[in-house]
Amino acid sequence: MRKYISFFRLELFQMAEFKLDFFLFWLESLARVAVLFLFWMKIWSSPSGEEISTMERPLFMSLLLHCSIIFLPMRSPDKITQMIEIPVITGSISSTLCRPVNPILMNLSRILCQQMRMLILVLVLLFISDLFLAKHFQLPPPHLSKLLNPLFIISLLTGLLIHNLLYLGIGLFSFWIGEVWSILYALTIVASFMSGQLCPLGMLPDLDFYSQLLPFRYFAYSAASIYSGHGHIDEWFKQLIMLVLISIAIALLYKKAIRKFEAAGG
Repeated sequence: MRKYISFFRLELFQMAEFKLDFFLFWLESLARVAVLFLFWMKIWSSPSGEEISTMERPLFMSLLLHCSIIFLPMRSPDKITQMIEIPVITGSISSTLCRPVNPILMNLSRILCQQMRMLILVLVLLFISDLFLAKHFQLPPPHLSKLLNPLFIISLLTGLLIHNLLYLGIGLFSFWIGEVWSILYALTIVASFMSGQLCPLGMLPDLDFYSQLLPFRYFAYSAASIYSGHGHIDEWFKQLIMLVLISIAIALLYKKAIRKFEAAGG
């Protein structure tokens, strides 16, 4: 475990050296949130806006905004998969395995380091978003008890683990097929609808039901539901079950990948 903590610390030092990159990442991410929110504001202001969803408008907008903000620290899937894919294709993965170091845990510690730094800003943005929602949608004013709710914090961290492990696991398929962009592209399309990032899943009951069977819902929508008061501890239990299932699947896939690598003379 100590060696993975060392990777965590090393990534922290590297991030301190590249402050401009960190700033530009946040600037681009916040721009996406603003565009998405303004898009739905425009829809709601149209005459047919009330017919779009059976959900109440304040809950709709709070889920949309909170989910978008919670998504901010999550790195793009292609960058996560490339942390496994590129070393496998170039053959440099052998030096990692000879240490011996588990590349999944090593890269997971690096990603989590980046995300922990961003979570502080996420909490600040959630507080600011509540000020906006309270002013324009007659929702309760922000309160620190919501931000410091243990269930929300645990759900937020669980969602990050599910997101990171899933796409690191996708990178393991590079042991068999080389580049994994085709798998990643297909998953990205499904995740766009099933994650609740584009619209709250409660808008469509069928979509809401099937999303519970896939991991994408548990990236950020579960934490946003708990934060908004729409979800409860049962939502986190579903997250936990999904995390366990993904962890088991990745452990089995990793063992098969190492056997194939060794059989190929790696």
